[in-house]
Amino acid sequence: MTEELKANRKWEGKNHDKTKHDTARRQARRYIRDFATEEDISELKTWIELVEQRKNEEIK
Repeated sequence: MTEELKANRKWEGKNHDKTKHDTARRQARRYIRDFATEEDISELKTWIELVEQRKNEEIK
């Protein structure tokens, strides 16, 4: 294992939440780009709208 890879693994271990967030984001983008059907995209849009509405209500 290279020194750079060891350093990366150490950083990931110390920053578990950030690593988890970044991994989920990459997976979501890939799913939408490569696999999602029109029906899937429509459902995702609905979920996003619900989350945005909830956040707007929390701000008020």
